[in-house]
Amino acid sequence: GRHEAAPGPAAARIAELVAERPGEITIVAIGPLTNLAAAISLNPDLPTQVREVVIMGGVYFGHTHELRRPGEFNFLIDPEAANAVLRSGAPIRLVGLDVTSRVRLTRAEAEAMAAEGRGFQRFAGRYTTAWIDHLAERHPGALGAGESCALHDPLAVAVVTRPDLVDWVPAHVTVLDGASVGRGAAITDLLGAPDPPSPNARVARAVDTEGFRDHFFSTIRALDAKD
Repeated sequence: GRHEAAPGPAAARIAELVAERPGEITIVAIGPLTNLAAAISLNPDLPTQVREVVIMGGVYFGHTHELRRPGEFNFLIDPEAANAVLRSGAPIRLVGLDVTSRVRLTRAEAEAMAAEGRGFQRFAGRYTTAWIDHLAERHPGALGAGESCALHDPLAVAVVTRPDLVDWVPAHVTVLDGASVGRGAAITDLLGAPDPPSPNARVARAVDTEGFRDHFFSTIRALDAKD
């Protein structure tokens, strides 16, 4: 059935829900971390009450190669909030742009979903095709423009139930804030030096691309079957 969103600020509702169900809720953050940082400010116990926080954000084993966006978009928009969450002590998994960019949906696959599916699969296929068109128009010189798009957020959602799809490493992550040219970039300490800082997250280093694709398509088909 459909669930209407409750009125009121998102941060306050996040703080309330986690407090009401300690140890039960996993937060999947697929945008800037402003609301989550505010929720922690409202409920300082949230980091010990939440089951886990999975974040699609940052770049840890690569670079964006873009001067105007040295960090991934979600961190760039509010690096202060990203640092507040990373400093909070919550159990965190970080799924970065360098790993999510490896899992892709082709135009042919999206068009097949739109043509053959029904319900959600048809919807997802139509809008993914439109998104691939948009990316091609916005970045016409990019390699493979118009051929596929990355499944950034779906991978972050998938690891909630299938963390085995990703290779994780402990790390201490800090995000550059302030007015520097590197604003939004993640500084990743892999704890290899003597007397390293304490880890504050588990970071995605690699992904089972085919395993994820199998999981993605089977999940989409299952959603269609429920319509």
